Amino acid sequence: MKEKHKIYGVSLITGAGLMVATMVLHPAHLETELLFVNMISHSLAILSLPFSLYGFWGLSRSLEQLPIAANVGFCFALFGLIAGMFAAAIDGLAASIFFKHIAQSSGAQADVADLILDYSFALNNAVSYIFMGAIAIAIAFWSVVIVMGNPYKSWLGYLGLGLILTCLIAILLGTNFMAVWAFRLFVFGLVAWIILVSMDMMKLPVKSYD
Repeated sequence: MKEKHKIYGVSLITGAGLMVATMVLHPAHLETELLFVNMISHSLAILSLPFSLYGFWGLSRSLEQLPIAANVGFCFALFGLIAGMFAAAIDGLAASIFFKHIAQSSGAQADVADLILDYSFALNNAVSYIFMGAIAIAIAFWSVVIVMGNPYKSWLGYLGLGLILTCLIAILLGTNFMAVWAFRLFVFGLVAWIILVSMDMMKLPVKSYD
């Protein structure tokens, strides 16, 4: 059978690349002139999710020495990706469409529109934090399994745990991860770990999980 771990790795890298494109295009503020760019960037984020999900499934299957822990990590990843889909849909699609319709509002109508947008942003922040937390927990599970043995290089596990520890320290220091710059750093850190793991995955010999 075709070496499916290579397909898993390519899928993960594709998802990571789309995440990078999302962060590069993501506008710092929602403005009328940037609505199209905002919708495109979040559409790319939504497109990245199935690729990431398939790759994470392959990663979990490859960690066969501790399958329960690996599968728990995958469950958290799935939960996080679903939250990420809602975050991208709310902030990128729903908010952009609504903002376009109320751009010319004034008076009481504008006040109501502002309240709706504030609620939309608050909801987006909530599901974004769920996305970040769930993905972080998934990486923690996978990293512990990687540290404990084959088939991946153990330093990838330590790198994943280091990434999670850095995020925890940043939270304790009061970092607002919903600020665009902080969210970008989180995503770029996640992407870097995913790409490194994917490259190692594609070098694995064919196993029974394929």
